[in-house]
Amino acid sequence: MDLDDDPPAFAHRNRAGAKGDSAADVGDTEGPSFTWEGQFARTWDVVQEDADGSIAAAVSAISESSRRSQLRRRLADSGGPVRRGIVRSMVLVLDLSRAMAENDYRPTRAEAAVKVAEVFVQEFFDQNPLSVLGILGMRNGIANVISEMGADPNEHINCLRRGRIDRDPDGEPSIQNALELVLTQLTGSPPHSTREVLLIFGSLTTWDPGDVLETVEKLRSERVRCSVVGMTAEVWVCKEIANLTGGTYAVPISDAHFRELVLDQVVPPPIVDRDGSSAEEHVVTLGAWKRDGPSTASGDAARREAALVKMGFPKRIDEDGSNATFPCPVCRYPSSRLPNTCPSCSLQLVSAPLLARSYHHIFPLPAFRELPLGPEERATCTGCLDELDARKWVCTRCEKSFCGECDVFVHDALHNCPVRM
Repeated sequence: MDLDDDPPAFAHRNRAGAKGDSAADVGDTEGPSFTWEGQFARTWDVVQEDADGSIAAAVSAISESSRRSQLRRRLADSGGPVRRGIVRSMVLVLDLSRAMAENDYRPTRAEAAVKVAEVFVQEFFDQNPLSVLGILGMRNGIANVISEMGADPNEHINCLRRGRIDRDPDGEPSIQNALELVLTQLTGSPPHSTREVLLIFGSLTTWDPGDVLETVEKLRSERVRCSVVGMTAEVWVCKEIANLTGGTYAVPISDAHFRELVLDQVVPPPIVDRDGSSAEEHVVTLGAWKRDGPSTASGDAARREAALVKMGFPKRIDEDGSNATFPCPVCRYPSSRLPNTCPSCSLQLVSAPLLARSYHHIFPLPAFRELPLGPEERATCTGCLDELDARKWVCTRCEKSFCGECDVFVHDALHNCPVRM
């Protein structure tokens, strides 16, 4: 191409701006010539000071609007009858390669990913108390275990914070080695649980010893769902992995969007077959587990016992009033918190409130109706008892009115109408 020739990407711009061109010559199209020109907005005009010169009210309104838009999208995605797994086996894979040392996320991509991972772990077990999680890291072309598969969120968070994770990213990532290690970690997961992978990827390359798509076929055969959140530009291999395994792939546009995309994986995904139809029905028995001696079951009884989701409901023992323990109902090994996995017999220890909390994904609370207040109508919020201003959100079951903040709190935290609890 000659130096006088216009680059293809800018040819239409140069022709449109040439001397002597008229609007008819250029065309009747309206709007900016480039996408980034159309996206330009004076965002600082949105934040207006109040009579006292404070912008706190404007910032609060923007924050509430963002939370409400996320809530509406989540409720829209969960609409209609859908099967979801309440027993999940998930592996979180973090990219710790050289690319994660970039500072487009503050302070660096690696630090931002670890901070969001800590929040994700806490939220994951808060809303999925019957699930287990493991954490891996990719660095120098290999994959390492940061935290073993388990049901203790504090242990996972401590592993992220302690020296078991190298805070100096180096080398190249290897998606293939990470996925091979994921298959090893998920080998012992029960057949009634969903198998999932969440990959936080911040590089544009992957250093693999072989064909990564062959490993993806292994994931498909084992029904492992892989979702990817990219911290850089879109990468073809990441998108292909997500498409082949039925996962999701997204690239955030800001720090807040990155956190939102990661926390979206807290909600259990719909259970579907590879052709998009509803998955095959499996009868799963849930029950308390307490046995004094070895099992003597045989035949059909042994198969039913093997299919049982074994859970223990330990009693709380509070001897000195401050340090409570929860002894395993099978081996009596004390645990300091719930949910947890017994270190002695590997029994999953839960409580009745945690078990009840697992079902809100399957039976979500319907969205409240947003209505304007009448000219002379005066009402108070049923939740916080504050006076409603301009708008109200009405529960479709009890017909009580709530403010916007209580609406978000009820759907995000309680998952039940407080009037009908």
